[in-house]
Amino acid sequence: MTAVRLRADAYAATFRPDAGMLGTSLRWRGDEYIARPEPLIRNRRGAMTALALMHPWANRLGGRRYRAAGRTVSLAGLDLATDDVGLPLHGNLGAARFTVESAEATRVVASRLHERGDERFPAFPFPHRLTVEARLDAHRGLTVRTTVEPTGSRPVPVAFGWHPYLRLPESGRARWRLDLPRCQRLGLDHRNLPTGERTPVQIGRAHV
Repeated sequence: MTAVRLRADAYAATFRPDAGMLGTSLRWRGDEYIARPEPLIRNRRGAMTALALMHPWANRLGGRRYRAAGRTVSLAGLDLATDDVGLPLHGNLGAARFTVESAEATRVVASRLHERGDERFPAFPFPHRLTVEARLDAHRGLTVRTTVEPTGSRPVPVAFGWHPYLRLPESGRARWRLDLPRCQRLGLDHRNLPTGERTPVQIGRAHV
């Protein structure tokens, strides 16, 4: 197992380049703020835990075929993570290995080349380089920057996302309060796919 550990004053963080650049720990003054609702081994099959990168698509697709950047891609016969009704979910990055480009006390940069020869290429046949930079700052905490760069002449659609699970140490959930700005509620159909409906909503302070 390969882990990269960062530290900046009272902050400490751990990332796993050998497991999809999964963020497995974020500590401040010794307290852990990353939750692990699923064992790390299950992240390989699309189960989200800790601080996980979902690529090339976040959330779910509408079926085993999609159209993007001017081409139609079939996912028939591919082994992908799916939701309860069989829709492809959370991309196909799983625990793919990243190459560490640079590592310092407060910063790590790692990348993965996604092109022909990669076992994941049939599900997302758009050659590109995926780069993740994680940086700790003594005042700002953790910043994660993700870059998708085409490596060929074809355009590359972008639909990745991060799925963070956080915990507040030494505080019961019943005591948590969440302040939200003005938001929009997105309508979903019976498969949890967006319908395009948007409704303005003002939540303000909410119990978590």
